[in-house]
Order: sequence, then C-alpha cells, then structure tokens
Amino acid sequence: MAFVVMEAQPDGVQRTLGVVRAMADPDNVEAEFAIILATELQGQGLGQRLLDKMVAYLRGHGTQRVVAMVLRENTGMRELATQGGFTLDQAGSDHETLRYVLDLTTKAAPA
Repeated sequence: MAFVVMEAQPDGVQRTLGVVRAMADPDNVEAEFAIILATELQGQGLGQRLLDKMVAYLRGHGTQRVVAMVLRENTGMRELATQGGFTLDQAGSDHETLRYVLDLTTKAAPA
C-alpha cells in the first residue's frame, strides 16, 4: 500500500510532496514501511501524518507489527519513529542501521 500527497502547481503540473509505502509479508504478520518527503517539508508534521495514516491502514487490515530500518545518522527518521510509538529492536539493529518496531496488536492510542 502507498499513500501519496500531491500538490497542483500554478502551471497545472502535479508535484509529489510525500510518499509512505508499506509491504506486508504473505501472512500479514509484519510490514516494513518507508517514507520520503520533499526536503522543505521535513520537520513540519507531514511525515507523522503519513505514518499515522499507514499505521491505521495496516492495523485495520490485521497486520501485527510494522518495522522500519533506519540509518543511524538519520536523526529525523529516528525521531519520527520514536514519536510514532515505535521501539528500538536492539537485536535487529546493526552498526549501520537501527530496526524500529511498532506492535499493532495492542489498542491504538487515542488521537
């Protein structure tokens, strides 16, 4: 599944502002997500909104957990994962990447 945020430019051309994608395993136990935003929009809440939308979608479709592999130096993504309720999986991390996990089998926090 992917969610895309587009903006119409004055000349009518559509510009992509952000995309979140998730791919679940065949048994729908675990889905890995990735997110990308226009540079000038990073840190303004769009990433969190896209992530929240994807988590709600996956939860609604019975996925048990969502994971993200994040480069250690990507502090913005690490903060987004932490703010989104993900926990760091030390066992799944290595010297270059960190594995963040969100358990979807627990009740969602109120918005």
